[in-house]
Amino acid sequence: VASLTVATNAKEAYALISAQAKQCWQTDASPIRVGILLSGGAVTESQYVIHAYPVHWSGGVEHKAFATVTIDQGTGGSVISVDEGANACSLSGCHTLGLVDDVKHWVAGDMSCKDIKGALTREGIGI
Repeated sequence: VASLTVATNAKEAYALISAQAKQCWQTDASPIRVGILLSGGAVTESQYVIHAYPVHWSGGVEHKAFATVTIDQGTGGSVISVDEGANACSLSGCHTLGLVDDVKHWVAGDMSCKDIKGALTREGIGI
């Protein structure tokens, strides 16, 4: 879990992070790649959330998010926490996609996207 404080209000921070996450993270599933589906929005007037769910070609959307971004309104800005668990576990172990780093870059003004598609490749299937 990573936590950061930014000067922008929670609604603006949510709009920025949500737009970038859709552009950078949301990916369709294919026979060789696990996809990512994003959902979320306002929980209260002062809290927003974004969930990232794995999507499988034949099995659909998993019910447990592997990453959750929570944005809370604080005094003078907002507090952003990113909780990222393992995206995929296999015989070779579990790994994360490093989405925490993306959120840190976006709120600092760097809108680039890290290429995560290679990390979404299903175990045992090469591209």
